[in-house]
Amino acid sequence: MRISGIENYIGGADNVKALSLIQGEQRVLQGVILNPDGTAMDITTFAITAKTEFYLADVTATPRKMTITNLTKHATAKDHTIPGVKINNAEGTFSITIPADFYVTSGDAQIAIDTDLAVNVPLAVVYIDYNVDSGVAASAVRSSRIVITMRRGSPSVGL
Repeated sequence: MRISGIENYIGGADNVKALSLIQGEQRVLQGVILNPDGTAMDITTFAITAKTEFYLADVTATPRKMTITNLTKHATAKDHTIPGVKINNAEGTFSITIPADFYVTSGDAQIAIDTDLAVNVPLAVVYIDYNVDSGVAASAVRSSRIVITMRRGSPSVGL
């Protein structure tokens, strides 16, 4: 997927999910991996990780769509690798926790977010890799993408 055209993929054929987080908010994402016939896949040997890259963009949001322009790699934000936690191997369920200190510098200092929600909006693109054999690096069977927009404010004071 070309990151420059991500606005074309949100909710589209590639089923990219979009989330909006307030600075400092923690989010737990849960998933289940199924076989083609719809039965649960045993994920005992799986390694599940979420890799994150940060960008700045101009965002125009309407009730029906979000348009992203001027997308540039964020020079200050720390990219993350977040391990997935297997909840039930036999049922193929797992969770990934987006931490409260998600939007930080390389030195783990919180990054201030501008009050303008249309210009230089921080975006995180999260790639979740499902590796069927944790002992072999190149055995990924599938990957999911999530776009997270960081918003101003905090859970205690609101927007």
